[in-house]
Amino acid sequence: MTRASTYTSAVKNYVETYQEGLKDVLDEKAAGKDHQQGNEPRGPSAPPPPPPSSS
Repeated sequence: MTRASTYTSAVKNYVETYQEGLKDVLDEKAAGKDHQQGNEPRGPSAPPPPPPSSS
């Protein structure tokens, strides 16, 4: 029974740590999006490259 409780505790700790890390990453991405939406205009910053010539 001790082995089962140790395993359960380890899995619980793993899941909690994973959720905390995931939340941190999502918060960083959300903060990055908010930062990017400042005064910069929407749209591409450079024109797309020309199509390849068919010779």
